[in-house]
Amino acid sequence: MKENIKVALFTGLFVVIATLLSEFVIPKSSSLTTPIIAALSVLIVWPLAKKLFSNK
Repeated sequence: MKENIKVALFTGLFVVIATLLSEFVIPKSSSLTTPIIAALSVLIVWPLAKKLFSNK
């Protein structure tokens, strides 16, 4: 249970940072760009975080 909470918090923090950075790098982007970047960062970071915080 604690492993899932750590993974979710790590992934959420990474998504917030990636979204903020994308807004600073591409300030005049379309409103569709930010959710796409957030979704891609979740898909990339979630498996990495699961490996990082695994108890095995």
